[in-house]
Amino acid sequence: MDNLDEIEFLLNFYDRILIHTPPRLELDYASEFIEDVRIRSRYKSVFNKFRKKIIFTGYITPLHSKEMGVMNKLFRDKRGLVLVTRGAGAYYPRIISCAISAKIRFGDLNFLVVSGPASTAKEWEAFVRLKQRYNLKNIFLAKYIPDLWRYYKIADVVVSTAAYNSSVALLYHKKKSVIIPFTGYAQKNKFWEQPVRARLLKDYLGSSVVDYSQLTPELLSERISEQLEQPAKPWRRPKASWFEGNCNTAGKIASLR
Repeated sequence: MDNLDEIEFLLNFYDRILIHTPPRLELDYASEFIEDVRIRSRYKSVFNKFRKKIIFTGYITPLHSKEMGVMNKLFRDKRGLVLVTRGAGAYYPRIISCAISAKIRFGDLNFLVVSGPASTAKEWEAFVRLKQRYNLKNIFLAKYIPDLWRYYKIADVVVSTAAYNSSVALLYHKKKSVIIPFTGYAQKNKFWEQPVRARLLKDYLGSSVVDYSQLTPELLSERISEQLEQPAKPWRRPKASWFEGNCNTAGKIASLR
């Protein structure tokens, strides 16, 4: 909202604007999220002004081989799996530390905790030390998993932010989840893409949404338990057409040649 005039000026020089979401879906959620009527109207006006250029492609899904990773075999057992990730960015470290501490309450249930490739050395050391302090079993701690998309498929519950790739994976696999949306630091300039998407996940999948400022191991344990007990069927079924962004994007770009 700080530089909409500049954005509008620059968009005049583009032939097409590809937005990698289903038509209207996240846009409508975003519009509803903006309480200030003036700002909401201004926000919508940009989309209306450039509606002939804007193409909603649908969600982009990762391309991967059919080979099953070694770790998939480790977690394919009757104990179940909780996948924990905070995405690629090094923010909200308490998601990882709370998940490690929460593991104490889940016995033999497997935990795969992915702290993200941008985790600092200090953070990683703290996470490893926390795991060792409790002498936890059936928990695998990693900075990065090459084919993380696959673990969304086999997980019973996913603990995650509402980042784009994580949210697409949850919707695609219709997964139970506990969502801690990123809203920025110190409540300054709230980054409301993730809170908006968290609301979408709650509506469609029945996801539990937790404010990071309220996050504790006890609260996270409660929300994971609630999700495990929920029926597997999603509340509202995402459409298959939502996930055709790869082909649609390639087709739209090719048609401009």
